[in-house]
Parts: sequence; structure tokens; C-alpha cells
Amino acid sequence: MERDKLYDVAIRSHDILFKADTVFPFILFPDTIMLDREKLTIIHRQFFRMAKITAIRIKDILNAEVDIGPFFGLLRVTTRYFSDQSQFVGSEPDTKNGKPPVINYLWRSDAIKLHSMLQGYIIATQKEIECSEISKEELVALLYDLGQSVSPAS
Repeated sequence: MERDKLYDVAIRSHDILFKADTVFPFILFPDTIMLDREKLTIIHRQFFRMAKITAIRIKDILNAEVDIGPFFGLLRVTTRYFSDQSQFVGSEPDTKNGKPPVINYLWRSDAIKLHSMLQGYIIATQKEIECSEISKEELVALLYDLGQSVSPAS
């Protein structure tokens, strides 16, 4: 019985709900950010074939903020457990002031969509809504709709 539950969770965790890369040449070795049913994974590439991979459970994400410009967006993720929030950095972190991790130079549309989906997931988690039985396509649409802010700056 427990093995079946674990098997189901493992299978569903491979459903990538969203994936984006930072924009080259602004980031020499583009970072990748992926959202699946269980976690947010950030891959910070430092050099060829070198990466720092960090996964954060959805339940541990407290907030997501987005700054958007005409072409690019910047995403900040505040988590429950990281005291030094500098591990996923597309730009220089400001750890002295305790600021959250920053993923910089995402395409504007990717930053907006990811922010909306993360906010939707945060709301669903806080309301203890079980999302595991919802199909991937429907879950993406529902999370995006639930987390969507008023309207992004034009």
C-alpha cells in the first residue's frame, strides 16, 4: 500500500509543469528553473558541465515576487528553511540584508507565468488542496489562473 503511494508520487513528480532558462548572453551559463508537482528546482550553472542544483518543496515556499521590465523578468523566492537565501543566483545576491534568492534575466513572459503558477501553488497549499489527482494540463491552467495578479505592467 505505502509502496504504491510512493510509486504514484514518484511518477507524478516527473510532470514538469513549467520550465524556463535565463537568457544568454546576459547570463553566460544560463540557469534553469523547473516547477513540478512536488518541488521547484533551480539549476545554477557556474561553468561548462558544472551546476549547483537546489530543489525546494512547494510546501516550503512562502512567497514569490516578480520584477518585470520590457523584455526580462526577475523572480525572488522566499522559503521557509534557507537562512542564507543566496544559492540560486542569476545575479549578485544581497545576503547581508537577508534578501531572498534571485533568478534574473528570465524572459518577461516566463517570469510572469512562473510567478503566477507559484502564487497559485502557495494558495492551494495553504488551503490544503490536494493537486495530485488533477491532470497536468488542467493543473497548469488552474494554478496560473489562481495565482494571477491584477495585470502585469504594460
